[in-house]
Amino acid sequence: MKQLLIILSILLLSSPLFGQSEKPQTIIIPTGSIGEMSESRIKILEKTFESKLDDYFAIVPKELFEEAQEQAFQELDYDECTEDQCIMKIKELLQVENAFKMELIIDEGDTQISITWNDQDQKRVEEDYCEGCKTKELRNMIGGLVKKLVGVKDVVKEEPQKKVEPVVVEKKVTIPKVEPVVVETPKVIPKKVVKKKVTKKKIAKRKSDIPSLKKLLDTKKCPNCDLSKANLKGANLSGADLNRANLSDANLSEANLSDADLYGANLSFANLNNANLSKANLKGARLSYANLKGAIMEGVIED
Repeated sequence: MKQLLIILSILLLSSPLFGQSEKPQTIIIPTGSIGEMSESRIKILEKTFESKLDDYFAIVPKELFEEAQEQAFQELDYDECTEDQCIMKIKELLQVENAFKMELIIDEGDTQISITWNDQDQKRVEEDYCEGCKTKELRNMIGGLVKKLVGVKDVVKEEPQKKVEPVVVEKKVTIPKVEPVVVETPKVIPKKVVKKKVTKKKIAKRKSDIPSLKKLLDTKKCPNCDLSKANLKGANLSGADLNRANLSDANLSEANLSDADLYGANLSFANLNNANLSKANLKGARLSYANLKGAIMEGVIED
């Protein structure tokens, strides 16, 4: 029944009566953020992003997106529902070719904004960085990134070129006689080439790979750590300090997170199947696409 409602809504949106015929449709994926930024500021930037995209695309309403997202979860197994696979399934259900996502990374007052555009052919990313910028400057940055990503350029009208009649000038040319010249080819003595030893540069491991995980397991304290895609299945993290940590796409199935501080943490696409979250602080945490099947949520602190 939901799938029928989604299809009917798409047909209505694509009708010329709704003014959508000239613009291609797109979905907007929920914004991801790492670091400390107020919810009100994130909302302002999200509305700016939506407004700038509306100049070029017909945006699918949030209600339709959420219905398609729920249906995608039902049709895909959890192992199949990675972020990219889920987005592809939602686009297929809504019959939409485009998807946009904005990500915010905040570190000591500095902000990096990246915007990703997925269509049927390719994935494109544009990003910008600003030191100590205010909300107004970040809004302008988003507008510039959208314009740069979509590739809209100002059209300059060219004046028609004046016709120039060709003038033919007759001139007699005398070709001088050229005497053949014998040129001796010098002998080239090859030089010995000494091969230089090339020292391979060691590639540093991503900061978030091993140190953050080891730190968490040893001390149960890892605020602001990047633990994306970490395997913490069955881990005892009772009372752990994970304030504003990035746990997106992490495997936390059957983990003990009772009394854990997960304030402002990014748990998008995390596997929390059968996890114990009793009395955990989830205020400000992002749980979009998270698998909470069988999770214990008794006494959880939420917004």
